[in-house]
Amino acid sequence: MTVTTLGEPRIATGRSMLVAGLRQSHRAGETERQIPRQWRQLWPYLGSLRHKVGNVAYGVVCDSGSQAGADYMCAVEVDDFSDLPPELDRLRIEEQTYAVFSHRGHVSDLEQARQDILTSWYPQSGYRAAAAPELERYDEAHRPASGEGDVEIWFPLQS
Repeated sequence: MTVTTLGEPRIATGRSMLVAGLRQSHRAGETERQIPRQWRQLWPYLGSLRHKVGNVAYGVVCDSGSQAGADYMCAVEVDDFSDLPPELDRLRIEEQTYAVFSHRGHVSDLEQARQDILTSWYPQSGYRAAAAPELERYDEAHRPASGEGDVEIWFPLQS
């Protein structure tokens, strides 16, 4: 997959939000196998979260500055951190400007799309990456069982 396949991004301001989910560290090269397992571990919680907002899920890439790997959080938006199961992680995402790419296809292509953005789009765009989480946004049309459907990739930009 290339950036051309992703198309040009739109620039958007993401609002501040609270997310809750499962956060795990992944070594480079292991994400394709480990992240789907991580999502399956989150599914049983989704129907019982009292403070869940909407039906959008987020993949949050945290601490991705190392070639050795990154922390990844599969999460949903909540309006309050109270009454969450203790095994769920909590993260406040601050308002941020993003380049938003539409990814159509299978989720197994997301890591290649991410690398294309980092190595091709950023250097040519005139923008610089911000030290903030990257987001994958899965809306109601995404089909998690098959891994198919549109996903938005939100890359943080410096102001």
